[in-house]
Amino acid sequence: MRLALMKILTIDDEPVIAQLLEIILEPLGYRVVSAISGAQGLVVFEVERPDLVLLDLQMPDMSGIQVVREIKKRCGERFVPVIFLTANYDEEQLADCIDAGGDDIVNKPFNQTILEAKLRAWERNIKIFNAMLASHQQSLSTLSRDTLTPEEIKGLFAWSDDS
Repeated sequence: MRLALMKILTIDDEPVIAQLLEIILEPLGYRVVSAISGAQGLVVFEVERPDLVLLDLQMPDMSGIQVVREIKKRCGERFVPVIFLTANYDEEQLADCIDAGGDDIVNKPFNQTILEAKLRAWERNIKIFNAMLASHQQSLSTLSRDTLTPEEIKGLFAWSDDS
């Protein structure tokens, strides 16, 4: 059993899919929150701040493509991968999923082993991104403390009468 507490939001209009994902993922150490529509998913996204989203492509109120665009707008500096779960095999529509901001696609019916492996891979990517972001922020902080003011720069190049 994993000790990771990565929070996953599932957005799917079929409650049985959300229940199945909970049954599969919670014993692996993931915390699963669910929504049954795109609009509800956006509210849950704001409240729960998940680490990753599993998103159905075709829902009655909003398409997954509309939802992923809105999620990516709301992420700010956070990196939140969105994996589409879909029974759609149309290549153009699947490409649209990625172009709209989706990070991966898992076909329904999904293979549990593949889904678990992809989640572990995305969890590694999230950790790498967060480490890089923290390092970048630290570098910027150090740089801002080490940056000389214009007066200090002038002082470095000014000749004093004592020299």
